[in-house]
Amino acid sequence: MHCVPAWLKAWLSTALVCCCVAVYAAPDIANLSQQVDGYMRHTVVSGKTVGATVAIVRNGRLLALKGYGDADRTRGIPVQGGTTQFRIGSITKVLVWIAVMQQVEAGRLDLEADVNSYLQDFQLPPDFTAPVTLRHLMTHTPGLEDNLVDLFVSGPRQLGELGSNLANHVPQRVRLPGSLTAYSNYGAALAGYLVAHVSGMSWDDYVEAHVLQPLGMRDSTTRQPVPAHMEATRARGYLPVLGGEKEQGFTYVPLAPAGAASATAADMAKLMAELLNPNASQILSAASKAQLFGDAFVIHPEVNAMALGPYEMTLGDGARAVGHDGNTILFNSRMVLWPQQGVGVFVSTNTLGAEPVATELVELVASQLGLAGSEPALADVVDGAKYAGQYLSARRNHSNFSKLLGVMDSAQVQFDKETLSLLITDLGGTRRYRQVSDGAFQQVDGFTRVAFTPSPSGGQILYFSDRPMTAYTAATLPESVMVNLAILLTWLVLAVGVLLVWPISSLTHRRHDTVAGQRLLALLCYAACVVVALFGVSVAGAAENAYALLLHGFANIAQLLWWPVAFAVLVVVQLVYGFRVWLAGFWWPSRRLHFTLLLFAQCAMVWWFWYWNLLPAVLLEYLK
Repeated sequence: MHCVPAWLKAWLSTALVCCCVAVYAAPDIANLSQQVDGYMRHTVVSGKTVGATVAIVRNGRLLALKGYGDADRTRGIPVQGGTTQFRIGSITKVLVWIAVMQQVEAGRLDLEADVNSYLQDFQLPPDFTAPVTLRHLMTHTPGLEDNLVDLFVSGPRQLGELGSNLANHVPQRVRLPGSLTAYSNYGAALAGYLVAHVSGMSWDDYVEAHVLQPLGMRDSTTRQPVPAHMEATRARGYLPVLGGEKEQGFTYVPLAPAGAASATAADMAKLMAELLNPNASQILSAASKAQLFGDAFVIHPEVNAMALGPYEMTLGDGARAVGHDGNTILFNSRMVLWPQQGVGVFVSTNTLGAEPVATELVELVASQLGLAGSEPALADVVDGAKYAGQYLSARRNHSNFSKLLGVMDSAQVQFDKETLSLLITDLGGTRRYRQVSDGAFQQVDGFTRVAFTPSPSGGQILYFSDRPMTAYTAATLPESVMVNLAILLTWLVLAVGVLLVWPISSLTHRRHDTVAGQRLLALLCYAACVVVALFGVSVAGAAENAYALLLHGFANIAQLLWWPVAFAVLVVVQLVYGFRVWLAGFWWPSRRLHFTLLLFAQCAMVWWFWYWNLLPAVLLEYLK
């Protein structure tokens, strides 16, 4: 065989693989449409989503293009795979990365240049010696904090202009660029703004002229609201309410390149076919396509890496997949590509809470086509104690009151000594993991892998294979869920005692001598407890659900942040009076002890409000 030319051996190998695929994959493809139909119709009937759209391509050919359920339930308009636009959220970023590579090819942008060198009206803060580059933006490693405030707005009047939005919301730099991944909408929007800046066109005009039109994506747009001729065919978004689902209005994205696009499944099929074709085309060279999907930030050999914009979405040890997810509160989308197999899947739903539909459909398609991983040999975990602890998403805010939400996106790692496995609890529930290799573990009865890498500051950094764009770092003591719960519950128990027990005890001790000032101090304690209680109730009302919180809840919460200031003032006055409780003989011994404990708890609460930035922005700026 050594005398056989290399090209002939490669041709024979390719032919053999193609024959095997034809023999073994054909039955799966024949059943694929039926499997997809069955699953998607079940999700609509079961109420998981009001409507959905699906496109599946293979080697440039459509395998499936379907619509399910309602695009507009009020008018009785069903979803049509060819004509119904769904909001694709952060999959819009794929258009950004294509545009960036176009400008790199044109010589107007450089992936390794400091992005500040392109900016004129504003700058990223020079907080580190290393600059932020376009490569950092594309791999979600610029070291920027995240900001959920004003991520979505309810109308065009609040939308603003892209450059102004970026200039008015410059995030803090919180870590060295290139150190770890932390998903950044701001970074992607900034990249889109740079494309617009160097091309001399608006972002919407550029992407329409250089990406959408050349690919024939005539029924898709990045404009907000959608053009008038698309208004009748766009899917409406729905919020689950008691007894059904309620239609909501069009959601606007101020950082438009990060997630504003609306697209049909038919147009997404064209985009997937273009990206899966490794040859040069009118929108990108072959080299740029290869660069776009090549590994650009490798986390661990066993865990999905960041490509240059998209990210790996490989299921276990299955065929390598890349793609992107997208979420605009009500709409959830997923696009997954298997470049070597030429397969692409796009799915989108229009109902809050339907995120699992996209995940489950992709896994179904991958399993049906033999692209999902098989269960590898899993070993016992023998050194799991060193990984135990709480980890917080690196994608979190540090400078405003949304900082507290970072605690919600956390992962608790436990070492189960009886089964020699890791138990990891996050927003998706508790899953059991066993060891694949050093520092890497795979979910038992699932595809998710996790890897731990050493942190330069000590401890471990946790990565999940189903979200490589965001690392999880070990929580500090003030960030610990248990510490925060202890502070809040301690204050709550003592405050309830003040509001319920003190009035009763005042009656039972009405003959007790009254010392000057003790009644005022009691009123101050009542007032402080009521202020915090009303603040908590008001915040809970503003954060009724994810939709309400992200769309207008943050604006409402910002107006409530003077309440903690009032609480702090009341606590300071209590501290001034506090010494007299014991020296002047206020009240009786049990109340004096209760007050003292309450005062310590209220001081802890003042610190808690300050640490989590639950104070007005003007005051936070002054305190810095």
